[in-house]
Amino acid sequence: MALLWLRPHWASPDQKAVLQISAALQQATEEAAGLLLDTAGAEEEQVNTALIEAAWAASENGIDIEEIACHGADCRTGLLGALLKYHQSCLQAVKQNTDLQRIPEPLATQLVDCLQHFPQQWQPSARSLAVIVPTYNCASKIERTLQSVEASIQFFQESLPFSSLYDVEVVIVDDASTDDTVTVVQSYISNKTHCQLVCHRFNRGAGIARNTGVNFSQGEILFFCDGDDLFLEKHVLLGILALEISLDQPQILDRLLEYAGISLDQEITQYIRNINGRPPYGFVSLGVKVDEDILTEWHQRITDSLLINLVVRRSVFQFVEGFPTQLVYQRLRCTEDVALRDCLYRFCNGLQVDVETTQYLRYPGNSLDRQLRKFQSPLTEAASLETSNLDDLQLESHLRLAKINLILNKTQLTEDSVKHFIVPLKTDQKTSQKDIQQASGLETVIDNCNQKKARAIAFDWLISTYTGWGVFGTNFILQLRHQRQSWFPICLKSPYLNLQDLHPLVDPQVLELPVFDPESDDDVLKRLDRGLDQKLLVLQAMMNDFQSREYEFPLEQRAGLIFMEDTYVTPTGKQRAKRFPVIISGSTWCNDLVAAHYQGNAYAIPQGVDPALFQPSQATSYFGDRFIIFSGGKLEYRKGQDIVIEAFKRFHQQHPDALLLCNWSTALPQYMNGLQHAGYVQGLPNTEGDLRSNISQWLIENGLPEDSFYCLGFTPNLQMPYVLREAHAAIFPNRAEGGTNLVAMEAIACGIPTLLSKNTGHLDLIHLFGIDALETQDPVKPHQPYVGTEGWGQSDPDEIVAWLEKVYQNYQDQKTKALGHSAAIHQTMSWEIQIQKMTDVIIRHITI
Repeated sequence: MALLWLRPHWASPDQKAVLQISAALQQATEEAAGLLLDTAGAEEEQVNTALIEAAWAASENGIDIEEIACHGADCRTGLLGALLKYHQSCLQAVKQNTDLQRIPEPLATQLVDCLQHFPQQWQPSARSLAVIVPTYNCASKIERTLQSVEASIQFFQESLPFSSLYDVEVVIVDDASTDDTVTVVQSYISNKTHCQLVCHRFNRGAGIARNTGVNFSQGEILFFCDGDDLFLEKHVLLGILALEISLDQPQILDRLLEYAGISLDQEITQYIRNINGRPPYGFVSLGVKVDEDILTEWHQRITDSLLINLVVRRSVFQFVEGFPTQLVYQRLRCTEDVALRDCLYRFCNGLQVDVETTQYLRYPGNSLDRQLRKFQSPLTEAASLETSNLDDLQLESHLRLAKINLILNKTQLTEDSVKHFIVPLKTDQKTSQKDIQQASGLETVIDNCNQKKARAIAFDWLISTYTGWGVFGTNFILQLRHQRQSWFPICLKSPYLNLQDLHPLVDPQVLELPVFDPESDDDVLKRLDRGLDQKLLVLQAMMNDFQSREYEFPLEQRAGLIFMEDTYVTPTGKQRAKRFPVIISGSTWCNDLVAAHYQGNAYAIPQGVDPALFQPSQATSYFGDRFIIFSGGKLEYRKGQDIVIEAFKRFHQQHPDALLLCNWSTALPQYMNGLQHAGYVQGLPNTEGDLRSNISQWLIENGLPEDSFYCLGFTPNLQMPYVLREAHAAIFPNRAEGGTNLVAMEAIACGIPTLLSKNTGHLDLIHLFGIDALETQDPVKPHQPYVGTEGWGQSDPDEIVAWLEKVYQNYQDQKTKALGHSAAIHQTMSWEIQIQKMTDVIIRHITI
């Protein structure tokens, strides 16, 4: 059939589009033709109004518009005819002209066929895409890479009907290149408005560079291409089509097969298969072309270890918290890609399309070049060719498992934007905790305790090595195994512990902790207690207002452990406290607060440190000759990181060689509130996605140069000594501490010159060891969720700056002093000493 094409002047204020459409309708009538309108970029209301007015004008001229097939009138659909692969030159000529054009055969017939097969009301699941290109010293290669990205984007735009609905951007992140990479990129993108260049001032590794690119982009769908690799022409197109596959739109799969060159008489599952779940998909993995001579058995492993062939939704990328950012990944190189894929494969709906759409190139010294010998050897010989440090590999494995545990913990709290892409937990996953309980068995635990004459002691908080409470519980359990009295620890919540979380000399059996959750079986503790020769003891974590978990079990067999900062206590809170036979506080200040509302047995027994881990050691000078200032603790108003930022900003102006090393990761972002109201910082970090990257961006927005700080992500306690030993000073201007501040204690134990705010729990360390203190402590205004702040203290940034200057100018003297503090805390506040004090008190007040 005859077909006419028209791209009206939609934006014209003089209704030119109406006149154009009316004239086109008349000509279509005269030629018995159909009319194809390009509505891309027009608002739906604008299109509908123009069509009505044009139809009215045409009908007044005697034109029977009902006889005209008017296609493409849905403004969300745009140019449908661009599907046709073999008529691009003709179609381009049509697209470049806004006047009415006749579309020649056979193109006209094929266009109409396309229109009939594609849904006119198609609504893509995303409206934007971003290609992230990290690069480091790729001056001779980056232009070819960017050209390949541009060519793939162009093919997508010319070949897919709804491509006009997608905003497209390319974000290049230079990771502090020392060659001319930046100059080459700037020249290449000078006239490309959809491209932007972001530069790191400090080399941070490919994973962090990719995270930076994502943070600077807006795309809902993310592509990644390293600065020395290539996209092939169909990569963007097939990636989008694969993500858009849905059960009620088989036409999309048809187009995917067409462009992938897969005919229906082939076994489609050889090329397209589910990795997880079913549509809608959160990510797609495509094929990789490798020209080098490698063994077939390695090819799929390479495909599954790269990022250039991965397409992932932003919401899913943020859900798995992006690329891991710990220092070990920078040393190992490339393992962050595998770690990200591991999380995606475990938790998200995904699709594998085995069509080569990217090219992994070999250059001297790049990852493929370094590993080529391994890829040319049988898998059985690979271990002997591994050049990575085994300790680093073990640490990476541990970090990956820890991250998987954290993600698993939040799968039930996913937001609407991502929950459709998450694989539903299988029945065996949901009941894994119950299975552990059954495997351990009440009878087994009872028999073990009675035969060994051991007393069962239950921990009702999460045991891990990533939080203060978690570290407390882990060390409590470790010390129980060394005490003269026989204890049998059990958990009331599934612990987050792996063997790699613990010192290599720790007995692996410490991980074999039976779990009995009273929240899923409210009678389990009573049944356990009835079978034991010695009464079960429950250690209960208590929070502000003496809040704790509630379950059916005799209160006289519970000991409360508390770190309380909020000084406001309700009458209900007082009633909760009086039920406990003994309450142990994490500091003298906290104990005084407890004693004011509780007339029972109250004791102040602070936490401890592990002298085997936290001890003075030689710095590796990882940051060169920079002056390193450490700040630790989860990011929140009470911890005073806003004061740290202000003080460091002033100090850095005087000493540009200073670097802030901060470990502020938190799983409780609600406690950040208040930081933005104290006058030192603006706003709060974004809590969506990778918090480490978001904190970095927040620091930049608050005036810190990008190369003036280094943010850590969640770090297991076992690895913190390696962080602390790099520091020249540690500052803790906390507004309040219910305990003595475990992170500060560990810094002191490592022999780091340390500065503490002179308030609340810090007072114990100041009085016991003579730690340098911030004397100025102004009243603190409470912000939700805190109500009472009596005894809290607001420190003066100028006082911090003066102290840092003293350390900077007289470092050896301050270091000598700090080494004395380290020896003292080792001798008096080890975990062994502190846990023994706690168990002695508990036994004294809770009889068998």
